[in-house]
Amino acid sequence: MIGRNGAGKTTTIRMMMNIYMPDSGEVILRGTKVGQEFKNQVGYLPEERGLYKKMKVLDTLLFFAEIKGKTGKEVKQKALNYLKRFELLERKDAKIEDLSKGNQQKFSLLQQFYMILNL
Repeated sequence: MIGRNGAGKTTTIRMMMNIYMPDSGEVILRGTKVGQEFKNQVGYLPEERGLYKKMKVLDTLLFFAEIKGKTGKEVKQKALNYLKRFELLERKDAKIEDLSKGNQQKFSLLQQFYMILNL
């Protein structure tokens, strides 16, 4: 989405993700009402990242996997593979707060891919 500040880009995305509910009407994308299927295929990465800053990088991924009911060696290996793909493997034992702002943003994106594609 492209638009000037205050045009409603963030509000629209939040309505699509059911974070905000529209006052009236409904959100239609490509002729279909946006619902759970859309949310299952899309990750929302706000600028304010909302990470657990005191947690370690790898532990954070494993924590979110566990919330989804996934544990074990395969889940951990997938997490390590994603950290390698995103060039964060060497930071797996670092606290989130110790990552640069750019790497925190990259980690947030990695976390979304990990959750959507593998769990």
